[in-house]
Amino acid sequence: MTTNKLPLTILFGLLFAVTGGNAFAGEALDQLKDWANTTPPASEIKTTPNPDAANMLKSSLALDTKLLANPAGTVKAAEPPPPAPNPIKEFISENKTTIFGAGLGAYLGFALFGPVGILLGAIFMIGFIKMAAV
Repeated sequence: MTTNKLPLTILFGLLFAVTGGNAFAGEALDQLKDWANTTPPASEIKTTPNPDAANMLKSSLALDTKLLANPAGTVKAAEPPPPAPNPIKEFISENKTTIFGAGLGAYLGFALFGPVGILLGAIFMIGFIKMAAV
């Protein structure tokens, strides 16, 4: 490797480090966002028992008898349909290891052998990952 390729090699190395980190942490970040949206705020969480539990039981029983007397009030609104699956996101999440490995192999191949090394490195890494999965 010549010295004029060194800044480009460092730049692409940083690019792959950031891209790979986002590819593998993306699913964890999505799970964290879902958890944060469904968890109630700390001010709404009650940790002390309610001393007025008997009155609550009476009021809930009264509410149940009112609902039985008026069954039309128990109809719930229809839930919205779930969002359609995103085929691109599914494909990337299933093949992110192979995609990142091929990119890393292409990067190393380019750094060592030039433009021909891009194809050789990508093919080598895809084969290596598929062979390890068997």
